[in-house]
Amino acid sequence: MKQKKLWVTLIAILILATITSKCKKDDYEEISGECPIVVSTNPANLETGVSLDQIIAVTFNTKMDEATITQSAFSLYTTSVKNGKADETRVEGALTFNAENNTMSFAPSANLTSNTTYTGKVLTSVKEIHGNALQTPYIWTFSTGSFVTPTVISTVPRNAAVNVATNTKVSATFSEPMDPLTLNQSTFTLKHGTTVVNGVVTYIGITTTFSPSAPLSANTIYTATISTGAKNNDGIAMGSNYIWTFTTGTTPDGTAPVVISTVPVNLATEVTINSSLLATFSEAMDPLSITDASFTLKNGTIPVPGAVTYTGIVAKLKPLAILSPNTLYTAMITTMAKDLAGNQMEQNYIWTFTTGGVPDDVAPTVIVTVPENLATNVAVNARPLAIFSEGMDPLTINPSTFIIKQGTTPVLGVITYSGITAVFSPLSNFAANTVYSATITNAVEDLAGNKMINNYNWSFTTGSAPDNTPPTVIAVYPLHLATNVAVTTQPTATFSESMDILTINTSTFKIKQGSTPIAGYVTLIGDVATFTPASNFAANTVYTATITNNVEDLAGNTMVNEFVWTFTTAAAPDNTPPNVISTFPANLATNVPVNMNPTATFSELMDPLTINAATFKISQGSTPIAGVITYAGLVATFSPGSNFAANTVYTAIITNNVEDIAGNAMVNDYVWTFTTAAAADITPPNVISTFPINLATNVPLNLNPTATFSELMDPLTINNASFTLKQGVNTINGAVNYSGT
Repeated sequence: MKQKKLWVTLIAILILATITSKCKKDDYEEISGECPIVVSTNPANLETGVSLDQIIAVTFNTKMDEATITQSAFSLYTTSVKNGKADETRVEGALTFNAENNTMSFAPSANLTSNTTYTGKVLTSVKEIHGNALQTPYIWTFSTGSFVTPTVISTVPRNAAVNVATNTKVSATFSEPMDPLTLNQSTFTLKHGTTVVNGVVTYIGITTTFSPSAPLSANTIYTATISTGAKNNDGIAMGSNYIWTFTTGTTPDGTAPVVISTVPVNLATEVTINSSLLATFSEAMDPLSITDASFTLKNGTIPVPGAVTYTGIVAKLKPLAILSPNTLYTAMITTMAKDLAGNQMEQNYIWTFTTGGVPDDVAPTVIVTVPENLATNVAVNARPLAIFSEGMDPLTINPSTFIIKQGTTPVLGVITYSGITAVFSPLSNFAANTVYSATITNAVEDLAGNKMINNYNWSFTTGSAPDNTPPTVIAVYPLHLATNVAVTTQPTATFSESMDILTINTSTFKIKQGSTPIAGYVTLIGDVATFTPASNFAANTVYTATITNNVEDLAGNTMVNEFVWTFTTAAAPDNTPPNVISTFPANLATNVPVNMNPTATFSELMDPLTINAATFKISQGSTPIAGVITYAGLVATFSPGSNFAANTVYTAIITNNVEDIAGNAMVNDYVWTFTTAAAADITPPNVISTFPINLATNVPLNLNPTATFSELMDPLTINNASFTLKQGVNTINGAVNYSGT
């Protein structure tokens, strides 16, 4: 019995010795049993959605020997598989230790990568103050979130700009709100060669501005840089430095800015009660001057509280509450608004509108793109654009919602927005003979906050050369020397190609009565610019319209010469509603080619803003047909996304929401049907007659030459580039119109 008790005692002693033994053989006089352990980490084990600027923290249960907390004692890494083996990529950074809370911290040298799993490891070389070491390596993992790095979406001056005013400020607009503390003279720099330009950096909304301390030098190249030190409010840094250059001219900017368009337009009615307001300026403005003091809205004399934001050249006022129905409101941009050169508006800009009774809950759509879907031989210096069915929130039009890719590689570019048009300007030319895909995502919103239902996708293929051809005016309304023009007319100019919306404004499209400028605003839809006077023209009066040679196409080519025309008004306004005078195919037509683009010809010039996918529709039974709507001259064209089905009945409709340029709507919808054939039309058209005929003599001096085709033509291809008149080698200037065949 005694022997048995002895064995029990020995076993108990061994167990106790094991429990109280040293943690690990080392060089210190130890206190038995105090092994260091990791009690917490930040991020925690298996945590997800970790910020990209996360500092890694490891906390121990006891005081640690700081001499053992070294760079080699901790590692943070990602794991990938290469050649069938695990490959670890270590994250560089700095390790520190806080003895007060027993915590070591690792600060990565650069932001972590989004959507990535990281592994942290603490080695057994770390010891507590009595020499006890960590018994086993401590290993844990965490994953970063799906964070989008901020980007620069536009700059002023824009990249490669020339003849920039010497008194300009330089600004950059971001894709999202930024941390103002990260925008300063260290992260926003301006240089002439290697010489740093002194200045002050400010930030408001999503725009940062560099104000040079002195005027810039004339005829000098400057380089502006936003560095990766700029971060958004989540601490996410820019993915790379954003660099652009511009060249100054010889003089300062002394021209006062003006408001060139608004949403709603002046005197608009039935405005939705949940809509925001937009004001587009003739040039980039100082964001610090666009506030709720300089952009106001009133119901009578009662101010309407609202939030004012600014991006690009567009200011937005979003009322804090829904507007009252059936109410007259007055909006104003005051002379407190300044451009980037410090020039104030010369006078307040005031406009009014009347609300309707209901909110806007209709989703916006893309109605036109340039290039169109599946276009080929697109110039490598093109600037793709998308036109929407209504005014959009400019803050939602940015590189994350307007995307162009070559395969899976995103194309870097700057997005601008004005009116209802978004333009993508690549930072460099597209590659030649290459397919690109473009997307407007369903994250874009209209001014009531409605998002697009689906992404809008299209593709195009580049040609081998840039577009170096200057644009021209190919048609105007009223015609040159026209008389008896309605006093309610909105003059239009149609260009030979789509134009850069930022160059089409009241500075480049002007109307005068004698030497007196006519107040109004200018809109651009694709290749058609419209001047809407602030009030009716005077009766029986001669007016002169001018398109200056400062307008540019989407490749940056300017017009060679100004285009000037005159017209004389009538004694009374135009109250006659427009109507459809012909269609192709005709109503009840059969055997229609499946590759045909239906058209509708109107009795008079129409407001291009009202000719869109909501007013020109084609369906097969109850199924809508997707397509792109264009308008030129008197003709609206529906281009389906793909050929029509063979031997099928289709219904086309022009709704009574279309308006002429005097604002008169059609009285009734116009509906027609046609039946397709079994095949496509591959027969080329030809000219079947001309007037005057070939070799005609004694032709009147005031004659307008005409050409009649064998079939209906695409009106967008009939212009003064395809229909020319020359005297010897000298081209005769004129306007080309197309109707019928």
